[in-house]
Amino acid sequence: MKIERKIKILPPAMIGTAGHVDHGKTSLVKLLTGCDTDRLKEEKERGVSINLGFAPCQFSGERMIGIIDVPGHIDFIRNMVTGAASMDLLILVVAADDGIMPQTIEHLQIIKMLSFPKLVVALTKIDLVDEEMVELAKEEIVDFLDDMGFSDVPVMPMSNIKLDGISALKNKIEELVGTLDDRRDVRKFRMGIQKHFSVKGLGTVATGIPVSGELKIGDQLELLPSGMSSSVRAIQNYKQQTDHTSSKICCALNVRDIEESKLERGMSLIEPGSYKISNFAIVAIENISKEFIIKHNRTVRFHSGTFETSAKVSIIGSNTLQPQTSGFAKLIFKDSAILAAGDKFIVREFSPSMTIGGGRVILPDTFKFKRSSKEFNLRLQKAGKAIDAGDFLAAQLLITPSPLVAKTLIDFYSALDAERVGGVLAELIDSGFLCDLGSDNYLVAERLREVGADVLKLLSKFHLSHKYSWGIDPSALGQILDLKKQGTVVLIKLLVLAFEKLRFSHGRLSLKSFSPAITDKQIKLKDAIEELIFDASFDCIAKGAILNKLNMAEKEFRMLSNILIEEGELVVLGKHYISKNCFDKALDAVRQLGTKNKIIEILDYREILGTGRNITVVLLEKFDSIGVTRRFDDGRRLI
Repeated sequence: MKIERKIKILPPAMIGTAGHVDHGKTSLVKLLTGCDTDRLKEEKERGVSINLGFAPCQFSGERMIGIIDVPGHIDFIRNMVTGAASMDLLILVVAADDGIMPQTIEHLQIIKMLSFPKLVVALTKIDLVDEEMVELAKEEIVDFLDDMGFSDVPVMPMSNIKLDGISALKNKIEELVGTLDDRRDVRKFRMGIQKHFSVKGLGTVATGIPVSGELKIGDQLELLPSGMSSSVRAIQNYKQQTDHTSSKICCALNVRDIEESKLERGMSLIEPGSYKISNFAIVAIENISKEFIIKHNRTVRFHSGTFETSAKVSIIGSNTLQPQTSGFAKLIFKDSAILAAGDKFIVREFSPSMTIGGGRVILPDTFKFKRSSKEFNLRLQKAGKAIDAGDFLAAQLLITPSPLVAKTLIDFYSALDAERVGGVLAELIDSGFLCDLGSDNYLVAERLREVGADVLKLLSKFHLSHKYSWGIDPSALGQILDLKKQGTVVLIKLLVLAFEKLRFSHGRLSLKSFSPAITDKQIKLKDAIEELIFDASFDCIAKGAILNKLNMAEKEFRMLSNILIEEGELVVLGKHYISKNCFDKALDAVRQLGTKNKIIEILDYREILGTGRNITVVLLEKFDSIGVTRRFDDGRRLI
């Protein structure tokens, strides 16, 4: 007879315990799960198992949910932060004979900052007090939770010794789990390493709770910050062998090609290329203390997931973050971090050791900005709201250095697979948040005025050095803004509509206040000369050919060509002319050839440019004259 193996169902939920020392957290977890998370023998085992402090709880219908147990105050800070961001339901353990204690308060403060889960209170040790004391403890707990922002929380009296109330608590937990929303992060796979060891015959094992994504046996992995490559040999979820895992599930990964000695707690295993290393982050931050002032450039202890380091807090828009207030800051980490938008963190003071605040990552990177900029602070406020709403991509795009973003940057910031990022991108365009400029370039619509301000400054400088032009060509503007011509044309239309000071005429963008110093006819001729020279490319074009094609007088050509030289649009090669763009390319080519070959042969250089011998010689002689090359007895060399 074939015996069918029951498959464990793993709901996307994580349960945690918190509470003061000796209030019965560990013994309660043992009663719920059958696992003693304080077993030193288990800690020393060298099998593929989940990390100490994480236990599987069996519910009806073969459902299994992880419970995070934190046995002690110091362990709480390191271990609870690891799983708290994934926590959906918290069992707050309060002893009836003690009531609310300092660690109860700190634990709940931290968990509130990291996940704000649903809550159930286990009122333990009721066998040690009378009924009146139990009722007083319940009233104290309800008042405390109301002050902390938690309402209608069930308080379940019980005894870990006499087992009173255990079944009722487990039923309540199962009931609450059934009401939880699926809060899994669907971004690409990322897991902070909590524990690592080596198993004989299998090799390196890393354990933790994936922050996001899914993983299957055979998938490729990257270890950050080292950058080492690996793949998945085997996976266990709660000691059960499986072929896949995902966020919010305690798992053990058996990985190939990485020695166990190369792993450290706080490192991350990720889908290759999906996240990057940074020593900075722009964050929304809250000071939860009642008296402590966080001063600008204060050094604190930073905790996020399994990662911890010291960090300098550069406060944005102020020099202090007062008690019980929120703001924004740039964090400068001592050690390289692997973070993503939306990651939650806490910060602690070194001495006395206490939690002083926490927050969420907006951008896991940094760039130059003014701390006092009102405009930047306004965008940060909008980005903070987007983070709270789960719009991680929008939040990052609100504060990127440029409002003009390429599809490649959107792909990276989203950390989503192609199908999902396509859907998110379509939503952002439909909502008007992004404007599609074409050619995989986009504008953050509400940041158009930033682009306009930059373009106004750019044109003011351009007109000073281009007095004889109608304005800047879309192609030239696109090069400056790193946009293709199609996207630049769309952007110009938006700018002209939004800014009265701008004008687009004769195919050029200019300030309305600007007037060229030559006639329209002369400008057209100048543009025609420039076009002929540009079209000639490396073959160059002689002055006589230009005069014949445009049927113009030499005196007029001299004046207009001098203007083009003054504007830096062309280079003179004796009687020939070449565009500055082509000249620069020819210069790069001769430098590459001279670096590769000791002697620069005319034939080799001619083959690279695809032009005639005479023009090749003219170009090389020009390079001789400006000190790029020199002719020696054995040939021409790069100098």
